[in-house]
Amino acid sequence: MVLAPVRNGTTSGVRLSADYDTQGVDDATNWSLGFAYRLNPAVEFELAYDKIDFGSVNGANAGGKGYTGDDHMIRFRTFVTF
Repeated sequence: MVLAPVRNGTTSGVRLSADYDTQGVDDATNWSLGFAYRLNPAVEFELAYDKIDFGSVNGANAGGKGYTGDDHMIRFRTFVTF
């Protein structure tokens, strides 16, 4: 997800889905939501949330560990330009 800098603020949202069409491998879904705020020309803040759902059966057919369940992330970033 890329948030383009703007004068006051901007929001963004993304939804991704992976359809593997393989027996023994579940589909994966990811969605993100973010907000960026430019305080002045040199300082910008970004707050974003990201969630991915790996499904319940992934990688077992290949003998690997695979990813199962879901994961969440909250990110706060500060950009300073000088």
